[in-house]
Amino acid sequence: MLLVPAIFLFLSCSDKEEWIPYVPVSKIIYLDDPDYIDLLPVGNAVILPNEGYGGIIVYHKGENEYQAFDRACTLEVDRDCVVSVGETLGIARCSCCGSEYYLILDGMVKDGPAERPLKQYHVDYDALGRRLMITN
Repeated sequence: MLLVPAIFLFLSCSDKEEWIPYVPVSKIIYLDDPDYIDLLPVGNAVILPNEGYGGIIVYHKGENEYQAFDRACTLEVDRDCVVSVGETLGIARCSCCGSEYYLILDGMVKDGPAERPLKQYHVDYDALGRRLMITN
């Protein structure tokens, strides 16, 4: 009988922020690599299609400041419904529901129907090695 309340307590304490399935991420990007040249100007982004759950957008937010977001739409949560960076710098749009996200504002929703921000990954910038280390 004590097991039932314990189960509810466990479920209520689980990480409610984890709406995109967990996929281990450990990726190093060398900024001198020609594949990532588009990432050099502030405001630009590159796509890592085979990382994370739906792929990863790496965004150059400011001088020596980078962010990484899972491309999975937070409404659809489907590997086939991913966000892409459009012609408007700093905005990502879902290919299925049309939700838009501000990359410069930590992946917050610009226009719905999605209500949750994009899932973020941790980014360490190594200025000496000119590399980014992206992890969970």
